[in-house]
Amino acid sequence: MNLKLEFVHQNRKPWISLGLLFIVTLWTVSLVVSWVSLHSHISDRQKQVAELEELSKNKYRSLEQTSIKNDTHLDVRVANSRKILKSLNYPWNQVLSTIEQTNGGDVAILSLDHTQNSNQTQLTVEASDLLLILKFVEKLNIDNEENKWYISTYQIQTQSNPPTIKSTILNRL
Repeated sequence: MNLKLEFVHQNRKPWISLGLLFIVTLWTVSLVVSWVSLHSHISDRQKQVAELEELSKNKYRSLEQTSIKNDTHLDVRVANSRKILKSLNYPWNQVLSTIEQTNGGDVAILSLDHTQNSNQTQLTVEASDLLLILKFVEKLNIDNEENKWYISTYQIQTQSNPPTIKSTILNRL
């Protein structure tokens, strides 16, 4: 008895290997598709973030400009308030009492003007003689050590009979 064994090489297809390869290929393709989708989604979101940042910067700039405008309005209001406070704190009693005590009737006071910006008081006076005006200025300066009155200008009025002298006297506080 002689057994003859024939070893036949069978050419079986490895279905399990091909199935696994197919599944891995599908999985890889799905991963690539998901990655591309996520990548496009991320780039869209980055564009939206950039647009929102730009919009935020523009809003911030507009808010800064309005706050700067408000600040300038506030500065103007503060400056005006300071001017008002300064004018309210002006020593009118001192100035007017000095003028009242000084005037003896020889000098006519034509006008009293006060300029708040320069803090200067101006008297326009008229007298028959320049010496009377000089004595008037000396009397104004008797009690005022800090604020000196002085003659700024004078003019001889030849049209009037008798001729008079019109003068401007200034005081800076």
